[in-house]
Amino acid sequence: MRPLSGTLLVSLTVFITGASMGIGAACARAFAAQGDHVAICGRNEPQGGTPHAFFPADVRDAASCEELIKEVHRRVGRLDVLVNNAGGSP
Repeated sequence: MRPLSGTLLVSLTVFITGASMGIGAACARAFAAQGDHVAICGRNEPQGGTPHAFFPADVRDAASCEELIKEVHRRVGRLDVLVNNAGGSP
């Protein structure tokens, strides 16, 4: 259920890591279907459906994460929701 602001539904800005496929991609589609602005990151560009913003990144690498955070902040600005879905081994 979306929070209400007066009589209008509030659109959220959502950032999802590990959203190129699987659970992360499903989360991205679900948020987008609700009318939210969705930004995602992953090692590969997502297949099927385009998010509002895609950030190629490997979150297993600290330097890549630092650049990712700067770029998300520059391009997206505020974030309301973070789905930290990325996983993997170094």
